[in-house]
Amino acid sequence: MEFILGVHDFKVNGEGSFKENRQKWYNKMVEGMVKEICTNYGELFEIWFDGGADHPDNGAPDVLPIVRQYQPNCLFYHNGQLAEARWGGSESGTVSYPCWATFPYKSTGTGETAQKNIYANN
Repeated sequence: MEFILGVHDFKVNGEGSFKENRQKWYNKMVEGMVKEICTNYGELFEIWFDGGADHPDNGAPDVLPIVRQYQPNCLFYHNGQLAEARWGGSESGTVSYPCWATFPYKSTGTGETAQKNIYANN
């Protein structure tokens, strides 16, 4: 749905008041969908925002409080506020066993925006 609506990382494309109005509408829509998912389908194990999502302080929808209110035992992955799970690193969903890897950063960035020890050796 993100590409159809011109949205990336929970932020809409556009300029000026048009963008502001679209962002408000989009936030309300996303927050409503998250509330519906959290209240109408029983207990959830995990909610996953693929590709991540921006922080509400930057204008993105504020979904974490909704998940915490209605699904307090649900793992949350991920936005600029919280990542309680880790992606295994393969599109197939398989990882080697045992998988003892840890990742101490809330996000990686890309290229030189990544943590120095991640991009230092290419």
